[in-house]
Amino acid sequence: MSADMQPPSGGLGLPRVAAPRPDPDAEQRGLFPVIRRWAGVILAITAVFTLAGWAFTAQATPTYEARTTLLVGPLVTNFGTTVNSGRLAETYVDLVDNPAIIEPLARRVDVDRNLLYRGVRAQADAQTRFVELKAEAHTPEGAAEAATVAADLLTLRAATSSDGAAGQLSVVDPATPPSRPIRPRPDLIIPLAAVAGLLASVGIVMVMELVGDTAATTRDVDVATGVTTLSLTRGRRGQRGERSRAGEVVTTELELVRPHARCVVLAGVSDQDEGGPLALEVASTWAGLTAVTVIDAGPGQVTSEAGLNGHPGLREALAGDASVRPTTLTDTVEVLAVGHGVDEGSEGDTLDLVRARALLARVQADGRRVVVHTASPATSSVALGWARVADATVLVARRDRARRVSMADAATNLRAAGADLAFSVLQDQPRRSSRRRSADAREESAADPEADLVVAAP
Repeated sequence: MSADMQPPSGGLGLPRVAAPRPDPDAEQRGLFPVIRRWAGVILAITAVFTLAGWAFTAQATPTYEARTTLLVGPLVTNFGTTVNSGRLAETYVDLVDNPAIIEPLARRVDVDRNLLYRGVRAQADAQTRFVELKAEAHTPEGAAEAATVAADLLTLRAATSSDGAAGQLSVVDPATPPSRPIRPRPDLIIPLAAVAGLLASVGIVMVMELVGDTAATTRDVDVATGVTTLSLTRGRRGQRGERSRAGEVVTTELELVRPHARCVVLAGVSDQDEGGPLALEVASTWAGLTAVTVIDAGPGQVTSEAGLNGHPGLREALAGDASVRPTTLTDTVEVLAVGHGVDEGSEGDTLDLVRARALLARVQADGRRVVVHTASPATSSVALGWARVADATVLVARRDRARRVSMADAATNLRAAGADLAFSVLQDQPRRSSRRRSADAREESAADPEADLVVAAP
């Protein structure tokens, strides 16, 4: 309801208290609504990161690791020998990556020397006297061979440097070729890449929300246009019911703020703002009260929606062809298609106001109401001409698509042209294609009464 409409008094002469109005933009604020609006971008960036992680793991050279276990000292021995063997186990760990072991190992196996220095290592347990030796290579067989030869070299070194039984080494678990690489790890890298992509995409989207120029809330549109804004938030179910209710909301607001308007212009801020389908919805709602003619003076959305592509229409009528008549959709709704010839909505064209008024007078001769859909008043002088001859104009914008600067330019141009800008409409992006045949436009009456269309005006 517009700001100048006051609620009537109650039956006892007391002012009737209006019920608190829900915030129409409450569901559009916060992190999760932003993620929902930018879901496509977030999924795309996440997919790119995931594919990058997969590509990295696919092209990276695999690295395998083989292990062998050695026992320090005899298998069965006394306590003193066990203690000494446990101490020597730590010493053997330090010898494994020593050049005295790695250099002869590099000459005996077909493994890169640098990889041997990085990948041959050991760890010991002084209590059990076990030394676990690990070796890396780019093939399973190479890793097993490197671990086996390194164990042999270490055993030989122990035999020559230790005279007692406590220092002798024996292999208790020989190395075998590993079944899978230790690097890269697709099961780890790909999920981490996906998480990184998700976090990066959410960060990018939040930055775009903060610095972007698109309208996300009715407050954005209010500030840009200087008029009241209706918020149309479509739910997930009852598509036809939602169409019908959207038309009802717009016509109800028109009856409140411009009750005497017989010709209304619905102008999209851009060609993607779905003003054409909304014009048909408004006409279908008004059709329950009076006959309505929809004139397509815009980029052809109404014509396409009604299935009239290729039909003669407005352009021919404005050129003086008196034989052109609107096409009947229902008993009370007819459409004048955009027609052929020069694009009247292109930048630099002008509208012959005399012919436009004559056309409206001819169409309204039997008391019809007229809904005109035009291109953006921010760029089209033809749209400004139609707004000037109409009784009221409504700006239509799509949430997160329409730019605030374009809205401000459109509102400024309309006022400069002497048009009556009644209010603006901010509607969600459609969940499915807007290219509908005329049969769909004639079936809004079958709307699901429980379709959850949330409609509010601030």
